[in-house]
Amino acid sequence: MVTSQFLNIRIYENESFDKFYTKLSDIVNTSTALGTTYFDVQIVRKVLRSLSKSFRSRYAVVTGGNKGIGLEICRQLASNGILVVLTARDEKKGNEAIENLKELGISNVVFHQLDIKDPTSIASLASFIKTRFGKLDILVNNAADLGVVIDPGPFRAFGGFNFVLDENAKAVKDVIDEPYDKAEECLKTNYYGTKRVTEAILPLLQFSNSAKIVNVSSVYGLLSYISNDKVKAQLRDIDLTIEKLDDLVQYFLKDFKEDKLECNGWPMLISAYKISKAVVNAYTRILARKYPKFCINCVHPGYVKTDITLNTGELMPEEGARGPRNDASWSTMFSGYVRGGVYPEAVELFRKMWVELSISVSNFIISMFGGFGCVEEASRVFNRMEERDTISWNSMISAYSRNELCQESFRCFHYMRHSKVKPDSTTLSSLVSACSSEDNLNGGRGVHGLVAKIELDSNVCVCNALISFYADAGKCKDAELLFREMPEKDLISWNSMMSSYVQNGEYQVALKLFIGLLGTSKIRNHATFASALAACSARESLNEGKLVHALIIQAGLHKNLVVRNALVTMYGKCGIMREAIRVFQMMYERDRVTWNALIGGYTENEEPKEAINTFILMRQDGMTVN
Repeated sequence: MVTSQFLNIRIYENESFDKFYTKLSDIVNTSTALGTTYFDVQIVRKVLRSLSKSFRSRYAVVTGGNKGIGLEICRQLASNGILVVLTARDEKKGNEAIENLKELGISNVVFHQLDIKDPTSIASLASFIKTRFGKLDILVNNAADLGVVIDPGPFRAFGGFNFVLDENAKAVKDVIDEPYDKAEECLKTNYYGTKRVTEAILPLLQFSNSAKIVNVSSVYGLLSYISNDKVKAQLRDIDLTIEKLDDLVQYFLKDFKEDKLECNGWPMLISAYKISKAVVNAYTRILARKYPKFCINCVHPGYVKTDITLNTGELMPEEGARGPRNDASWSTMFSGYVRGGVYPEAVELFRKMWVELSISVSNFIISMFGGFGCVEEASRVFNRMEERDTISWNSMISAYSRNELCQESFRCFHYMRHSKVKPDSTTLSSLVSACSSEDNLNGGRGVHGLVAKIELDSNVCVCNALISFYADAGKCKDAELLFREMPEKDLISWNSMMSSYVQNGEYQVALKLFIGLLGTSKIRNHATFASALAACSARESLNEGKLVHALIIQAGLHKNLVVRNALVTMYGKCGIMREAIRVFQMMYERDRVTWNALIGGYTENEEPKEAINTFILMRQDGMTVN
């Protein structure tokens, strides 16, 4: 007979197997010590040994495990003694994957069919795990859908996903097709599917003493691919809830269906996939807060050769599954932190692992820290380097220059020369830029002399920096002479010279140069048109301004924020406030420059009441004033 004391032992919802095992062991040990005979101690000891073996075994589930990264994750987990449940939607392909693993000598993998979009299929998996193992230790949500139709030939010719940027949307519109049904399917798989599987498996993870959830993400999950600041703020919000996340997904799908992606700041290319991975990242953070005893992470495996990338990746599946800590992975990780705007986390990460860094990664981190103003951190990385190359010195000089520390830039350059490291075009360009920040005309002329001495005076990059330097110093004639003598010019050369003329009030000369640029084969960008519009900022140049506006529309740059700000400024200075207001009202994204341009236009046209009203609206929009 087993006493009621034994019958009352149960595994509560949040109780792990180790706690239950401890309870039962205590009762057996107590019973043996007291010599009680309420139950057969030997039988219970056999139960305990069975439970102990079960507890020591570790079990994992991998979704989308029949190929690519998923299959490699299964192989690597199984190779480490973990019993893996390989899942796939296609039963035939899933069983073929199992047979392939067996041929490699891996037998501790079992297959279970799973369609992560089907609640019934998910429930079947959860029931199987509960009946077969009683718990789960690791869940890897790997299954994904790209959500587009790609023409493989031209796609590979373009260079694969390295070319898939929103600015190339027109170039690849006939190569990548993203209909609404594909976008919806992508979100159902990548986000809702991941969420449903996780929610169904969570009760079984509660029984593990070291539960882990890994959500496979992507570099496309970075918030830098979203230009809508409000959406980015929501996804960064530490108090974000799953309900709000669901609303955000529905908001995206609504905009997708109504063809409002561009005007509302969503990604333009592979948009559903990018949003799905961004929300999976956010969902992962929500889960981690809700279950602090679990180890919950999302990972970016890198650009891997798989079916989903049409085998255009840079890494093999085994590398993506392993998550190699090589130079590329560290650089990608730091870049992700920076582009996501989470600078403190980047600094903290560096402090934890700086000793492992190679020269190339150290150089990258110096540039990264310099880029967002952490010069002390950049200097700390630089000083700890046992070996430095030219890029190391250039990165440090550039960090000082970008943060307007002219003297420190020259001091670093002096040490560079003392270390017998030869400066190059990047070194001298950074020094010239440093002189611009402090109006150091003599220092800039000195660098110019050194440029000629080491025969870099024909280098386009250095000459562009010198043109900008002379323009900032008010020496337009020096800039013009340098521009005319350049044997080769790029778009930056033209833009810098136009900007120089505008800065010195030579608007007609700037427009003539713009016309000259139109006669070349060079593609104009937003900086080109912003300078041309600045040259039209006078009432007598209104017609020229309208012509430039037409060229902007023709070039497809009329939605660029910098260009629209320049248009508001131009129309305001030309006295045509109705056009300035029209451009302003069509802008889905505005910054402080936008509001200042409109307020300045009202002020210049002696409309103080409208200027004050616009200032009030600016404050109501949450914009900070300067």
